[in-house]
Amino acid sequence: MKVTVVSPKFMVYMKRILALLVVGFAFQAAVMAQPTVSFSTESACTGEQVCMDVAVKDFTDILFMSFTMQWDPAVLQFNQVQGFNLPGLTGANFNTGNAVNGTVDLSWQFGNCPDGAGRTEADGHVIFQICFTVLSNQYGQVGTVSIPASPVPIVYRTNVGNCTNIGLLTQEGAISTCVAPISFIASNETGNEGDLVCVDFTVTGFQDMRSAQFTVLYDPAVLEFQNIIAGDVPNLSATGSFGLPGIGGVQPGNITMSWSYFITGEPPVTSPDGHLFFQACFRIIGPCESFSTVTFDSIPTQIEFTNDNVIAPGYNIFFQPVTGSVEVSDCAPTGLQLNADCGSPVNLNDPICVKVIVGNNFTNISDAAFLMGVEPRYFEFTGVQNLATLSGLNQADFNAANAINGILGFNWAPVGPPSASLPANTTLFEVCFDVIGLGGNSPFSFSCRPTCRSITALISALTRATVRYKSTNPRV
Repeated sequence: MKVTVVSPKFMVYMKRILALLVVGFAFQAAVMAQPTVSFSTESACTGEQVCMDVAVKDFTDILFMSFTMQWDPAVLQFNQVQGFNLPGLTGANFNTGNAVNGTVDLSWQFGNCPDGAGRTEADGHVIFQICFTVLSNQYGQVGTVSIPASPVPIVYRTNVGNCTNIGLLTQEGAISTCVAPISFIASNETGNEGDLVCVDFTVTGFQDMRSAQFTVLYDPAVLEFQNIIAGDVPNLSATGSFGLPGIGGVQPGNITMSWSYFITGEPPVTSPDGHLFFQACFRIIGPCESFSTVTFDSIPTQIEFTNDNVIAPGYNIFFQPVTGSVEVSDCAPTGLQLNADCGSPVNLNDPICVKVIVGNNFTNISDAAFLMGVEPRYFEFTGVQNLATLSGLNQADFNAANAINGILGFNWAPVGPPSASLPANTTLFEVCFDVIGLGGNSPFSFSCRPTCRSITALISALTRATVRYKSTNPRV
């Protein structure tokens, strides 16, 4: 999946406010980003009609938008646009006169530039569909649909200069002949220097699969590899399916993955979209405000995906990777300080209690709410204990309804006085688990989904402490 910046060539970067110590509460700083227009990924066979969703992100106070869509007319034949879902958007806003050559133009206006009332849509909002007939008769051939840099896309936003073109980002889509493209999606994570972070690798289009292989790249100056946690995939193992940095010629900054499932009498493997294929865990060694992308590559292990089909056995299916990242927190963050102490390494079947400890600014706090998470395949929640002497703090402040999935909620407010304080390094409470599986180091994380607060502030970072397994145990 390719993300392209189209003219004008600038991007407003929305920098996240990160945490103090292990977790912090801070006001979110939002910088208005360029809108993104994205096309969905679809599959259809020769002669079939298929429609792609065209969706937007960061579509805020938009007055005017125009761009061209292009594709290969030898692979896809334009049929129509439909499903209009912006005020005033109709078929008349599209110029289809050159569709036979693979382009259609859009021009839409909502308000007058520069100070008219603009239109805002939620991220993921589908503004219309564009439909094609598949002309290709080659199994797996892909027709991409994108927004080119020329002619220049034009986007006006309310009160941005004197009708200044802010440009847009575009995420191309694809229509694959008779087989869905494969996507591996790497997650975006944040943390502090010294934290453990685990990047999730999820899949879409993983249907009737027989083999998959690729290389993962990361910056070894920012991340130090720790371990792989294999997902629930037949014949996938952390020890047998991965080439690890520093072992067998695999260089730091590289992880290779090679999986296959050719067992006589057994059907191929299908996983639902969004299924967790594996996790790669790293120790953050880079300084504050450093950053590492987590990308996919063909060196040293070639990208290849094959399925179980009789039309083109062994065909390498089109791959749409989604890059992830690990961002290290700000050098001078603001917010309420919390820390998590996971204690000594543990063995299978051991109990473990993680101490949640306040920093030096738990002063006159009026309320607090956040989530805590662990890997549920390895830890089973058993309870909370040793609650601090804090007005109103009791067992009812903890929500264990989603504990089976590794998520524990916390929502506290003092009773009586409007606020409360604790001395520095006081244990706020302990969260306890039984160790029910093995998988190498695993994070204990704080997060802000769907809502977190301290006083009137928001928690805006995912940060992690580490639960370590004793090295005498095998990793599975």
